[in-house]
Amino acid sequence: MKKKTLLAVIALSVMLTACARSTEGVTGQVTANEEAATEAVEEEAVETEEAEAADAEAEEETEAAEDADSQENEETDAEDAETEDSDETVSKGSVQGGTYTNEFLKFGCAFDDEWTIAGDEELLSLSGFVADALDNESYKAAIEKNGMVYDLYASRNGGLESVNIVLQDAGILFQAVATEEAVVEASMSQLEDALGSMGFEDLTSNAITRTFAGKEHAGLTVQGNYQGMAMYEQQVCIKVGNYLAVVTAASYNEDTTDSILDMFYEVQ
Repeated sequence: MKKKTLLAVIALSVMLTACARSTEGVTGQVTANEEAATEAVEEEAVETEEAEAADAEAEEETEAAEDADSQENEETDAEDAETEDSDETVSKGSVQGGTYTNEFLKFGCAFDDEWTIAGDEELLSLSGFVADALDNESYKAAIEKNGMVYDLYASRNGGLESVNIVLQDAGILFQAVATEEAVVEASMSQLEDALGSMGFEDLTSNAITRTFAGKEHAGLTVQGNYQGMAMYEQQVCIKVGNYLAVVTAASYNEDTTDSILDMFYEVQ
């Protein structure tokens, strides 16, 4: 568009320069025919300029319309994608015979007899609710109302090793930061501050990428000390539709967080 407008101006400049050069060295009068020819060339140049300018303006309008259509299509696609994500049915995990499964999150974990798994009432209490259990519809409403819910909590070795899963509505969050990696980066300092306020000391954290349940996800590791015991924590972020699941493994004295997270597998 700008290139074609510039070319029209250049063409006019060449014509006027040629006309000027045709009269160079003339010291006497210019004949009527020469003047008429010069005027004709100038008029043609002006007409050409006007025509080129009109064409350029028309092309600008066409491109502006095409850009508007393209932007509208992109916005529509984004809205459709968001709607598609929103339409996914969030569901709570279930525990059968020591095996945790969440078909919405598409992963599970088989716990042996060393592990103690919290029941629905305890999970709801951790989430700030007073209830015995929730169906999937109430579960979704609870997430929307509270912002998050615990979907799993399991521990062994007297609580020195544990794993929990928190599910939260991340629609607005992901509109702001877009990726799992950005969520991790944004949460690292907050996590250290939160642990520091609880009495943990010498805290260090690092962003990581690791395989969890057969897929690569962003996460972080945290190390520190608490009342003379070494503390190790590892988190993995999993985005599913408009929801974010945060899986946290923690251990004291010995770092077993890798082996805990490796217990999880993909559910088709």
